[in-house]
Amino acid sequence: MIRPLTLDDAEATLKVANTHELRVDPEFELYPLSEMPQWFQGFGEPAMVFGHEQDRLDAVLFIQTDSAKNWVDLDLFTDCSDDVAKELLQFGIEWTKANRPGFKIRAAGNKNDVQLHELFSEFGFEHYRDYWKLVWRNISQAVPHSNPQLEIRSVDFDTNAKLIHELESKTFSEHFGYVPIAFDAWLRQRKSIESLDPNGFLIAYYDSQPAGFLIADDSRADQNGGWVDKLGVLSEYRGIGIGKALLNHVATYYWARGFDSVALGADTGNDSGALDLYFGLGFEPMLIWRAVVLPALS
Repeated sequence: MIRPLTLDDAEATLKVANTHELRVDPEFELYPLSEMPQWFQGFGEPAMVFGHEQDRLDAVLFIQTDSAKNWVDLDLFTDCSDDVAKELLQFGIEWTKANRPGFKIRAAGNKNDVQLHELFSEFGFEHYRDYWKLVWRNISQAVPHSNPQLEIRSVDFDTNAKLIHELESKTFSEHFGYVPIAFDAWLRQRKSIESLDPNGFLIAYYDSQPAGFLIADDSRADQNGGWVDKLGVLSEYRGIGIGKALLNHVATYYWARGFDSVALGADTGNDSGALDLYFGLGFEPMLIWRAVVLPALS
């Protein structure tokens, strides 16, 4: 039986999600229970969550909508037979057709999750992009920059939201798949993130001019680690160490809080020089997420 799930189902949902990931990767960094309210609430827009249940909850599907980008993301976790997984994914696609007509459908999973990606292929999903999850474990070795022209400021989000939005829009404008969204929609998404860290907003100033930014949050706090959600440097300021200074600054901040690592997501096809920066600092791959898209609804 497929039924809607609520936050009352959080623990059972978490068990299914972590069982799914550990089946593929025994060293997977477990999802924490503290993330469940965000998953059920959604990111800026309400999420729809459905589960398959017989004797127990054995499959979960999150449907996350981003109207500003015309996307629906399907996140499927299973501890069940292939037939049940297929039934729940079919349900999610049909729900999206009926309730989000004209929206593109994406999905993602560990690149090594052969069973899941075979299921996606069966429904016509095609490879879209691969993304690394990278972790820097030696953040005690982070060093402050020594450039007198560069200043890294920890800023109040509410006061600087428009500047941060402008920096994100400009620095990501050439990134694969980036869709700029209006300030009000962006602000709603940002403020909906429960793991938001009020001290996690950094702006880099070069010769007193805003040149780059970094947004960090506490979504890995249960793993005793920090998370860099966004990092960008304006094109005219690249190649002079601003990205490195921002990452060293946030690593020092997390180390002072007693955390022992910092992680981030990275497009494996990024040709901006960011990957060289990450690997040069000591970031290492934890896993690769493979994103797929359903062209028939694009």
